[in-house]
Amino acid sequence: RIAIRREMERPEATRDWSSIDNSLEAELAKNPHNAELLSIQCDVLRLRNRSGEGLKLVRAAREARPEDDSLIALEVMQLLLDGSTPEADNIARAQELLQNIGRDSAVLRLSQARVEASRGEGQLGPRLLEMSGNVSNWTVAERTQLFEGLSRIAAANGCLDEALKIHEANLNLQPDSIELLLGR
Repeated sequence: RIAIRREMERPEATRDWSSIDNSLEAELAKNPHNAELLSIQCDVLRLRNRSGEGLKLVRAAREARPEDDSLIALEVMQLLLDGSTPEADNIARAQELLQNIGRDSAVLRLSQARVEASRGEGQLGPRLLEMSGNVSNWTVAERTQLFEGLSRIAAANGCLDEALKIHEANLNLQPDSIELLLGR
């Protein structure tokens, strides 16, 4: 996987597409529903202006394993990155996918946050702050994943007050974390 990513980072003219394709094909044959491998495959296809094919692969994997939130998140991300159809249509499709899931997790909330950010509408900060709530029954790892992701999304979209509040909630979970203390 690392070798595939390294090959993709090379200048386009020197990329060995056949090596990338062969490596991905071999890895996906062993684990066809692996979200990380499918993400790499989608990146490869997007670089080759074939993002629609990547979306079809992800959708098929998600349909085969509908309980896998990472595949749902990957499909949402691919919809948001897909340039072959109008952005508003893809945002609506991503929103519909998330609404039809019927469960809650850090991964799914982060996907919802990305959809909200893609809309570009006002009041994103308060909505992200709201998404950080009602998690007291979640594990520390799940809450940490959610808080870190939401604070990054908030900061990247200029919602600095909300990013700080979410970061502080994460710091309250892990008051001895040097990484969090330095990030403050």
